[in-house]
Amino acid sequence: MTAAIGHVLEVLDRQQRVVQRVRLRSWPVTLGRGYGCDIILDDPHVAPAHVRLDRDAASGALTLTDLGTHNGVCRLPSRDARQGARAPAGSFALTPGEWIETGRTRWRLCDANEAVAAELPLQSRHHEPAWLVPLMAVLAFGAVAADMWFNAFDEFKPLSAVSSLVTGVLALAVWAGLWGLLTRIFHAPSQFGRHFGWACTVLLAAVILPWPLATLAYALDWPPLVTWQRPIWAVAAAIALLGHVSIAFGRPSRRAWAVVGGLLVLSLGLSTLETWQNHRQLTPTGFMTVVRPPGWQLTGGATLDAFYRRAGSRQTEIDALRTQEVDGAAAEGD
Repeated sequence: MTAAIGHVLEVLDRQQRVVQRVRLRSWPVTLGRGYGCDIILDDPHVAPAHVRLDRDAASGALTLTDLGTHNGVCRLPSRDARQGARAPAGSFALTPGEWIETGRTRWRLCDANEAVAAELPLQSRHHEPAWLVPLMAVLAFGAVAADMWFNAFDEFKPLSAVSSLVTGVLALAVWAGLWGLLTRIFHAPSQFGRHFGWACTVLLAAVILPWPLATLAYALDWPPLVTWQRPIWAVAAAIALLGHVSIAFGRPSRRAWAVVGGLLVLSLGLSTLETWQNHRQLTPTGFMTVVRPPGWQLTGGATLDAFYRRAGSRQTEIDALRTQEVDGAAAEGD
């Protein structure tokens, strides 16, 4: 075997992170899943002996040979490319720095003198104070209790509210516990406190943000603003998921935030159209039936005048029946 110094084989995992760098010191070099290979790839889609790398001693030309595999070899235009061109069977010339995909594993052969990025500066780790998580929990569930009292009108039941709040706390604790378990599986420690605090923060924002919208809608007499609370809840759920993913696995990509923005625009548009359709069925005096969901359920989507007429006719029928019962009882007494 010929001695060779100056080439490094760089292997990426499925998340496009470098997991292995091997300086090649002799040729040929075999890559595969088998223990007899020079470079072992932990990939079930790679054959026991997948490819062989060779270098011409005189010219320095590199050659890659497919060792008769089922999945073959793909040549990629870049490191982040989604798809590549399938290489022909047999041997072909390999360009230094070219990205190759065997199975689900990407790698390249590069020069040992190739420049690498400078080191990243160390950043101090900021830990949330111990009192922050309980404070966010108290604020979040206090806002939920206030919202329940406001929407209950005169039928507010403290015991039911306390029961609902306790159920909500347990639900958030279970939610944070599941994320903590995932975090513990892939990283350490579980970060349960951070997950619970983040869930309470998002819940607080989702409860409070619709309040100024309802006030502004009442002041401007524009009901479509009220139904924007549904898109707020949808976006809050998406942001909550991104936050949990960030705590568990690291910072989410820009594409994920773009999806949240698109969800916000779509939800706002659909809610506004739906509210305009419903608003055409309401009289100006029925604005509070849009602001207060119980009022809307009471009218059943009809105008208030129609609701009052229907209620009046039913009251007239009830009065007539009572009159007949009284007259019948009087006749029997005589």
